[in-house]
Parts: sequence; C-alpha cells; structure tokens
Amino acid sequence: MALHKSVATKFGGGLNSSYHRIENVAFTGKELISFNVCSYFVNPNEFSVEPMSKAQYVCAYDLESSANPFQQGYAHIKALPEWAGAVDC
Repeated sequence: MALHKSVATKFGGGLNSSYHRIENVAFTGKELISFNVCSYFVNPNEFSVEPMSKAQYVCAYDLESSANPFQQGYAHIKALPEWAGAVDC
C-alpha cells in the first residue's frame, strides 16, 4: 500500500507524480508505533531508490484491531490535515 498526493517542493512548485509509503515501523511497548513516511518522485523512465523527503510519525496502536500496523499508520496519517486528499495507490 502507498498513498498518492501532490506535494510542494522546496522550490515552490508542486509534484503531481509522487507517492508516499510507510517504512521502518517500530513498536514502543504495546500501545504505540512509530514510522517514517517516505516520499518518492515517480518518473516513468527511472526508478527512484532514494526518497525526496522523509518524515517521522507516532500513533496509537490497537492490538485488538484487525488492521495491521501499516494499515493503522496509513489511517493515522490520512486523518491529519497535511495529508488531506491523499488517496490509496
């Protein structure tokens, strides 16, 4: 799973061809997970191995949920204002 969302670059322009995925999930006890959201530029002629940006997040983790840690992480970031409009891809 990954997310598609247009993002602004440090140069002021926007990138429509970008995807964002959760990486490096870590558990803090039984109640929290931390993870990075890495953003990649999608060029049809080239595969990007280095993310253009990376941000770290922490959210509650529900052991009783049927959703795995990645699904819970994606649900968390999609609920944040800066990720409004992100769609699954």
